[in-house]
Amino acid sequence: MKLFKKIAFGFLTLLILILVGGYIYFDRKFTPEENYLTVKNESGNIPITWLGNDKNVLLLPIHFSGNSETYYL
Repeated sequence: MKLFKKIAFGFLTLLILILVGGYIYFDRKFTPEENYLTVKNESGNIPITWLGNDKNVLLLPIHFSGNSETYYL
């Protein structure tokens, strides 16, 4: 019975070490990099238009510098 307890304890210890090591590995591997995005010259108020009663359609106007046309997203 002592041999069974030692084997079970060793297996349980090995399993816990593998789980903790796996958690640390995957936590570090899949942590995203720090975000360095900065937003400058905010556009302010954006006119959003909902179309139709039965459909959920949203029109978001987009303007590009150097182009006078309005594109919708």
